[in-house]
Amino acid sequence: MIDHSDADLGGTTAIVTGANSGVGRSATELLVGAGAHVVMVCRDPERGAAARDAVRAATGANAVGL
Repeated sequence: MIDHSDADLGGTTAIVTGANSGVGRSATELLVGAGAHVVMVCRDPERGAAARDAVRAATGANAVGL
């Protein structure tokens, strides 16, 4: 496994599709943790909002939106 803990993505914006679960959700958490602002694209608005709130709680960052 590659260690990306030193990645600095501050000032970048990422768009993640399928971000409410699975690989998309994991990618969102990693990107937010590295400092990127992430726009989550989800088909179900309620599940997307729940995932956004969970990512914010897990990372302590508000740089994630729908």
